[in-house]
Amino acid sequence: MVYNYPLVDRDQFIEIFQEMIEDGLVIAQQTVQCTRSDFPADQWIQNCLLIRGEGQMGKTRLINEFFYIALRNKHISSLCFSLSLKDSKKPFSAVSLCISRPLGFTETITTATRQNRMKLYLREHRLEQHLSLLNEILGTSFNETPATAALSPAEKDAARKELFRFLCQKTFQNLWVLIIDDAEFMDDESFDLFDVIWEMPQIITVLTVGYQKRLSPVRVRVLDSPHVCQVKLPPIETLLHKAVACQFLNVNAIPLDLER
Repeated sequence: MVYNYPLVDRDQFIEIFQEMIEDGLVIAQQTVQCTRSDFPADQWIQNCLLIRGEGQMGKTRLINEFFYIALRNKHISSLCFSLSLKDSKKPFSAVSLCISRPLGFTETITTATRQNRMKLYLREHRLEQHLSLLNEILGTSFNETPATAALSPAEKDAARKELFRFLCQKTFQNLWVLIIDDAEFMDDESFDLFDVIWEMPQIITVLTVGYQKRLSPVRVRVLDSPHVCQVKLPPIETLLHKAVACQFLNVNAIPLDLER
């Protein structure tokens, strides 16, 4: 959504986001085939911004501003989407949304085309025999091989994560900004794979979390990580309510009695 009025009382959050972009561009220029372990600890940066806040506090308006900032930079690719309760019940729905557009997948692309592209992307990978583990993420229909069928559930999860990691490394070749609104509705399967995305220094993620659905203790622990910058969105200063009212009413000023 494009807004015709400026953001009010959110300068500090814009500065945080712009600093993340500046750092991300520097690292993305250094290499695109790396993970956090390839960088000395003192060089690593936070590449996830988690924004918490009550409903109607302006989280969506803020991330739309972030999206607009990213779109204006020709060196950045960006993706913005929101989640809902139905997404939380569909396995791998969030990571599917994250990876589909960078792969060039649209609703009109056939399953056969998706599978051929994946074989091309992952032909160098030693886990090619386990491509069926990506079916729910990519919308493919690879047949399960005997080798995959013989894996335990934990081994399947590990193999899927390794395939997803390799796919991300091949797909995100420049700096990407992934913005997810209402991330509390992320499905469990996607959340388990999201640490792979956070390993990629060329991917900046911005998540908004409201209080419609309480985060599990496991998610709280995962998000309480050095690479995640957590901020709480406060109410707009009372003295600036007049400016916000003028924006909504599309006027230059309002009467004093209305302001009160």
